[in-house]
Amino acid sequence: MINIKLNTNYKFISLSVFLTLIGSIAAYAQNNFANSFTNKDKLTAGLLGIHTTLNEIHKYQLKIEPYRTKGNWILDQNVPNKLNRPIAHISDGTAITACVLFGYSFLNQLKQENYAVNKRMVSNLWLCYNITETIKNSSKFARPYTQTMGVNQKKDIRSFISGHSALTACMATNLWLYEKERKWIPITASVLSISTASLRIGAGKHYTSDILAGMAVGIGVAIINQQIKKI
Repeated sequence: MINIKLNTNYKFISLSVFLTLIGSIAAYAQNNFANSFTNKDKLTAGLLGIHTTLNEIHKYQLKIEPYRTKGNWILDQNVPNKLNRPIAHISDGTAITACVLFGYSFLNQLKQENYAVNKRMVSNLWLCYNITETIKNSSKFARPYTQTMGVNQKKDIRSFISGHSALTACMATNLWLYEKERKWIPITASVLSISTASLRIGAGKHYTSDILAGMAVGIGVAIINQQIKKI
């Protein structure tokens, strides 16, 4: 195994996970919320934590070769193949804004003692993150900008699927499911999610298929969990 540090931009993901965990810890400190955690909830959190740990170990021990390239599918053709850092930074900004909106809703649900919703929002986002990381680590697709002459592809082989798109879509879907009264919140989150996905393509960070697959995972996790056990 080759120990490397992959050249990926996960400021948004790190922030979203950090804020969610901090919010969860703060919430757990309240007796009522702490008492709402069943043994099943604790087991779920433990399994998700193990999955996250395994993903991180895998990520930093990836063997570079062989990696794969994309661009043959009709929707993946003609995407920008040069890294545009300003657009990439804007996409981070829209994603972080979506994260703040998600956190605002989370704290509001906590204030109203909707603890079942709090736990569902956290578990959905955490599961979406884990699935995304597993797919990225396993697929090993080079990003579009690495196809430019002179760029070393080996530094960035986690194009599929888009983490920004997956998590913002998951957050927006959560807000549609659990923000029943303030519709401006899920509407704004949806606009931010779509904007983030589009900007990731414009930045040369992702192919169209990366974006679509990421959004499908994010939306799917939230909806399937709700169908399994409605809140």
